[in-house]
Formats: sequence, C-alpha cells, structure tokens
Amino acid sequence: MPSEPLPEKTPPPALAGQRVPRDPPPAPHPAPELLDPPHAAQPPLDPPLAPPHPASELLDPSFTPPRPTRELLDPPFAPPYSAPPPPDPRPPEYREYRWYHKVWAVLFITFCLDIGLFLLISPWTDAWDNFAAYTHALRPYCDNLYVRGAISGLGVINLYISLGEVFRLRRFSRH
Repeated sequence: MPSEPLPEKTPPPALAGQRVPRDPPPAPHPAPELLDPPHAAQPPLDPPLAPPHPASELLDPSFTPPRPTRELLDPPFAPPYSAPPPPDPRPPEYREYRWYHKVWAVLFITFCLDIGLFLLISPWTDAWDNFAAYTHALRPYCDNLYVRGAISGLGVINLYISLGEVFRLRRFSRH
C-alpha cells in the first residue's frame, strides 16, 4: 500500500464572526552597540584573591602570625544607654475656656436631647399617622414599621451624643 503524505497541520477554521488569536510578533533586539558599549568598563565578577603567603613563611616553623591589635578586639563604638528625660515637674497647661464655650456646650446638649426625644417617640404616636394621611405619596413608607424603627434609631443616636456631651462638661471644671 503506498503511503500518502500527511496533510500539513493547519489551525481549525474560525467560527463565524470570531478571529483566530495570533502570537504577537517578537520584539526587535536592540542594536549590539547599545548592549555592550566598547568604552564601558566591565566590573570584575569576583574580587581578586589575596596573594598567597611566601613559601618561606609556610616552611619556617618559627613563623607566627601577627597578633590582632586592640582595635580589632574591641566592639564598634556604641553610645552609652541614655535613660529618657525625667518628666516635667510643672503641671500641664489647661486650655482656658470662656463663658461662650460653656453656653455653646449646654445649648448643644439641649438640642441633641430634644431632637433625640422627638425622633424616638414621634413615629409611634397618632401625630405620625395624621402626617401620613396628608402625604399620600409617603403613606406606604410612614406605615412601615422598619422605617419607624430606623427613625427611632436616629433618636437613640442623638440621645447618646447628648449623654456623651454631658460627661464631657467636666472639661470646664477647674483643675
């Protein structure tokens, strides 16, 4: 039986509308003069080895190597341990608060307390239902218990802020 030559391998035909991916062309190599300029000195790969001892030193039994000097035996200079400086004996200086700082703090506490109580209680009263009756577009949201709970949660946050500011009033006391 005569053997027929095998057909050359070709990539499968592309599907309709798809392109066959091809390998990107190889990047051109830079010119040889850019790779290894003739005027650049090449650093040595290995440091040169120390010259060997003369044979006379190795054969002489009375030869002793030189003793290390004191500089080689001492550790490198390190500064002595220094303790942190002692604390300053003077009391720290406190900020001088004026009357308007104190009034502003009390007004802020009052504002947060009022808003917090209003937002905590009002979604659960009849006034909330009357408000929902006037705004037909917001009626489904006003009747939703999750929305009422979220608004009450904002009231709790405002109450927490006002309580924190009450405890911060100590900053106005004299030390």
